[in-house]
Amino acid sequence: MKKIFALLLSMAMILAVLPLTSLAQEKYIIGVAFQNVTSDTEIQKDYYTNELAPALGMEFIFSEAIKDTETLVTFIENCYAKGAVGIINYYTAGRGRGAEAADQYEMFFITQASKLDDATLDLEYNLGNCGASVDGMARAYTAAMESVLADGENHSVLMCTTAAVGQVAASHYYSTQAMLETMQNKYNLTYSKSIDEIINTDSPGEVDTGNPNIKIFLVPGTDNDKTLATISTPLQSGDYDIFVAVSGYANYTSAIAEVERAKNMDIKVVATASIEKQTLTGFTTLDPLGNPILNAVILNPLNVANAFCAAAIYNALNGGAEALKDADGNAAQLFVNPWPCPDAETYANIAKLDTEHDTYVINADDLQRLMVTSNPDANHDSYAEYLMELADIDAIIARKIK
Repeated sequence: MKKIFALLLSMAMILAVLPLTSLAQEKYIIGVAFQNVTSDTEIQKDYYTNELAPALGMEFIFSEAIKDTETLVTFIENCYAKGAVGIINYYTAGRGRGAEAADQYEMFFITQASKLDDATLDLEYNLGNCGASVDGMARAYTAAMESVLADGENHSVLMCTTAAVGQVAASHYYSTQAMLETMQNKYNLTYSKSIDEIINTDSPGEVDTGNPNIKIFLVPGTDNDKTLATISTPLQSGDYDIFVAVSGYANYTSAIAEVERAKNMDIKVVATASIEKQTLTGFTTLDPLGNPILNAVILNPLNVANAFCAAAIYNALNGGAEALKDADGNAAQLFVNPWPCPDAETYANIAKLDTEHDTYVINADDLQRLMVTSNPDANHDSYAEYLMELADIDAIIARKIK
């Protein structure tokens, strides 16, 4: 009898341990909807999986490149079917419909964008945006353009404005605005339309600058392959000696090098980039004339935005959703400041960041500051304050690189 009792007791203890183990291992499933899958996507996936997931008790589901709203909604539905409780969204054009779909399934939703969707601000599960600072991007692009125009010569610019039209990506709009204003001021240009009208023209084309010696050609659109085909003719004309992309540049380097070789000309490249091998390659690889492929970049610290987005969803799942909203309880905007990088030497130091636990700008230890479970005072204002601190790239390097 004692043996039977002992056996039953042992079985009961095992059964008790199993449910507790199951509960301990339960993770928040979070969907990550990528707008593009590029060379830095795997770096971001590694950060999500190896640093954020264990720190926040999360498991991430990653999408393929999402090119339309219908695909975003389908991804959200599929994530819900797999037990997901939150979505980190990169597809800016679909943020409104995405927020509605996530709200329908009671999934917390946050977008990496610089402009809120006014129609969905009051949705319970919409946490808002964390995206590039529009003021910071404008300042960075102004400085970059002033740098490449500083030789006193006439220069013409081919700009890929990506999602600037309609401020689908507000950072793209204000970056483009800053560059057009810089060109206007430098060369006393007299545009035939307002800068707002110029940026919001859907079709690619040459801008009427009022000066036949200064040309500006704008190419809007988020389809990289289509943009590559569109820039071919103006590039091959040899009229444009500066190429600017307010997003990634790598898709266009072969086309640029081909023209440099054929025309025996140096085309300076200014672009938004991230901390990854391709950016280092751009600074250290020489074009056909012996100049660096990249002349200046505005670094978008993607993993900073990733950490804040993941932490925002974590807090919402732990009773902190309202803390991240505005005074009226509506979805709010957070801004990530870019890091200007004018040359290869500067990038060599920045490139040491975000490679492992100790060098992540926000690692699992830093993340405690963002979590309501370890920092009850964490809220929208404290997030904004921390983001301002992270604008100082020199201080970050000093702290993280030993």
